[in-house]
Amino acid sequence: HGGTVHGPRPRDYSYALPKKILLGALRSALSAKLAEEKLTVVDGWQLDSHKTSGLVSALDKLSFTKSALLVSHGENRNLELASRNIESVKLVAPNALQPYDVLKHDRLVLSKDAVARLIRSLDPEKKPIEAPHVETIAPAPAAKKEAAPKAEAKKPAAKKAAKPAAKK
Repeated sequence: HGGTVHGPRPRDYSYALPKKILLGALRSALSAKLAEEKLTVVDGWQLDSHKTSGLVSALDKLSFTKSALLVSHGENRNLELASRNIESVKLVAPNALQPYDVLKHDRLVLSKDAVARLIRSLDPEKKPIEAPHVETIAPAPAAKKEAAPKAEAKKPAAKKAAKPAAKK
């Protein structure tokens, strides 16, 4: 006897956000970086070696002084090894990109193939992306058909009383 009644129990209060909300947040974060002109797209990362100094010099050419989030698609072992020793640089794959990371880092650097991957994953309806056209040609308006006369709806018959009328 002497036990604790209704004592504390281990519970899991974690909550997974719905995918559409996460994608919307990622779209907003990417739009914010683009509006602030802190988003850079590079052709690719061709590092000669795994040395950190090679990546530091490449980032200096892009004039980055604060933290940077690198998004690269595909296996690039030299980039992985060079980036993991720099405290202010984080390397992620496009499918692992989180809105928090985009907002946390000062600059966002995407490779071209990572941009293509992101565009496909951010479009929830999976529609193909169309290039804007300079000239648009509108189709001729379709001929309107005359509406057929509508049949009038009949009123339903009144329901019969359940009890017979009372006699006087």
